Amino acid sequence: MKKKVRWGVVGAAIVVVGGIAVFTINERNYGKQVEAVASELSASEKTMRQIEGEISALYAEGSTQFLDAEISQESIDAVQTRLTKYQETSLANHEKVAKLRKNDQKNHQIDAKNLSTLQGEMKLIQEKFDSQQSVNALFQNRYLIGTDVKEDVVIVDDLSADKVADAKKTYFQDDIDEKDENQAFQAAINKGFEVAEAQMKQIDKAKQVISELYKDEKVTDKATRETFDTAKKEVQAIKNEKARKSFNAALKAIEEKVKEDEAAKEELEKQAEEAKRQEEQAAANQETQATTESTEQSETAPTAETPTQETDTTPSTNTPAVTQPVTPVPPASNGNSAGGSSSNPGNNAGGSSTGGNTSGGSNSGGNTGGSSGGGNTTTPPPTTPTPPPAPEKPYALNPYKGSGAQYLSWDGAMNDAQIKMADPNSGIRGYRIITEYWSDGTEKYYLEFY
Repeated sequence: MKKKVRWGVVGAAIVVVGGIAVFTINERNYGKQVEAVASELSASEKTMRQIEGEISALYAEGSTQFLDAEISQESIDAVQTRLTKYQETSLANHEKVAKLRKNDQKNHQIDAKNLSTLQGEMKLIQEKFDSQQSVNALFQNRYLIGTDVKEDVVIVDDLSADKVADAKKTYFQDDIDEKDENQAFQAAINKGFEVAEAQMKQIDKAKQVISELYKDEKVTDKATRETFDTAKKEVQAIKNEKARKSFNAALKAIEEKVKEDEAAKEELEKQAEEAKRQEEQAAANQETQATTESTEQSETAPTAETPTQETDTTPSTNTPAVTQPVTPVPPASNGNSAGGSSSNPGNNAGGSSTGGNTSGGSNSGGNTGGSSGGGNTTTPPPTTPTPPPAPEKPYALNPYKGSGAQYLSWDGAMNDAQIKMADPNSGIRGYRIITEYWSDGTEKYYLEFY
């Protein structure tokens, strides 16, 4: 009995000791398990802090809104890869912690919020990068670089309105407060779309203006110096060089047409000035001619003719001369002489006339101032004044020898000229109006085209 009791006690002791040993071993193994989990959690937390730093590095220095100037899809993918591995490790650690005792689970709780925050941050960075890339793709140089917004950039060649509309539909956000710092990045993105659209609207505006002046490769009648300058200004406002140069041919054609019209107008003005000068000269000439004619008529006005004394040349014999009373008149121009020398003092009646046409011929009685030898004096009737000459027929002062159409007024010629010039199919490049001046002060106008 004593041996059985002894062996029983020994057996019990062995069981107790074995149990203690097993428990000790188990506790030791569990402790190692807890330590391993704690170590892994610590390493995971360190990885998380590194990832947080890498995420911060994706932003511009000192900014939580704008991305780093050197950010790329590769750098984003690298951080995302590390975050994915961290997520896998965290999931494994979570399973290990779940196997720990409840008290240890509380002491080694995994912060799931950190993982969720990092995942959300990376998603936001990717969205910002995509929107930034989309806006930058609208321009030849990057519009948004870090925190630097360059509004003077130029849109890419042949940018379509559909491309802008598609990008805007995805990344443009309404109701953005530009003064809110937390919305500064999105405000910059919205502004980028506005810059691109403004440049495209300028191109469309220039197209509209040019189409009014140049259609079907022909210059329209709306092309003037003013409209050309306006169109040129609109084209020059286009920032994209290719789009701007696409209007060069139209602008050149319009400018040439405007210069031709200006030259024609200048020629017309010169012709009008010359016509006015000629008109003034003609008026002056007419005034001078009228003055001259008036003076000549005054100088050559007819005067009453002086009546001439006619004397009978038949000599009288032995008959005393009878003197007829006559009105004193100026000597006649027919060569008759009044009176003569007398050689006979005794004959007071006047001697015989020795000259056939002398009045009171030579007397032998020496009578001085003898009378006419029997001739009688007659007074002619008064002469009627010469009538003024009949007015001469009007004649052209500068006869027109061309083949232009004749008009009685300058306005009529000018009106027809403008109508012809307005016809784009007439083939007329210009015209001139020649004024023909007449002696009676009237004018005629001749219209010629060239």
